[in-house]
Amino acid sequence: MKRTSRAEEAKLRGWFDKAIEARRGPVTPVKRAWSITLYTLTPSNNQLLSMHWGARRDLRKRFRGELYYLLHRAGWEQPAKSEDVPKMRLTVQIFRSPRRFDSDNSTGGLKPMIDALRDIRAIRNDSPVWLELVTHAEQLAHDRPRVEITLEEV
Repeated sequence: MKRTSRAEEAKLRGWFDKAIEARRGPVTPVKRAWSITLYTLTPSNNQLLSMHWGARRDLRKRFRGELYYLLHRAGWEQPAKSEDVPKMRLTVQIFRSPRRFDSDNSTGGLKPMIDALRDIRAIRNDSPVWLELVTHAEQLAHDRPRVEITLEEV
């Protein structure tokens, strides 16, 4: 039996890889997504603006701890540096009781949560360059008020 050289092996390996790619199609990177449910409701923008700065700081710390825990339970791994975080899409759906807020008031109240996501390096920055923010209209949920969050790579 004839022994093949390394150059011939590399040539055969390249041919084999091309044959597999032609059969399966090109390999595309997998985009990751995490969905969590947060039972700490976000305040309205009016409530947030009237809070003392210390209360806003405490709310941000609370969100930071809860989001870190829930994202880790969902399989998220914290990157070493914020520069390693790709562009993300944050989808937020708020289920509130007993009354609804208008969309501006509801979206403005997300600031402590978004800042907490930036603090734990789940998002790189809250600017439109690095974050697509999608908020859905509020829905009434008398039985279980909550915030459903989906974080996915774009």
